[in-house]
Amino acid sequence: MESVGFDKRSTVAGVQSILSAAFGVVSSIGSATLIRAWAGLRPHVPDEVPLIGPQPAVSGLILATGHFRGGILFGAITGRLVQELILGVPASIPLD
Repeated sequence: MESVGFDKRSTVAGVQSILSAAFGVVSSIGSATLIRAWAGLRPHVPDEVPLIGPQPAVSGLILATGHFRGGILFGAITGRLVQELILGVPASIPLD
């Protein structure tokens, strides 16, 4: 991970760091062909707690953002919570 704002270009140093870690786990990866490098943005908020819930300033807008590195891990529960908010049923887990 590199803190570069909204710049999604991959850096050589970033790719090298990832490949070095992968090589440490699976040494045969050294013979693999690198086809392309890709970088994604990982939005987060200062306290690193995702924002999930209605946005009071815009009627009907429900936020589900700021998951940082846990986005794929929290996808299922976030989807359920957003569904519950839309349907107006009690949340499965407290949103506070």
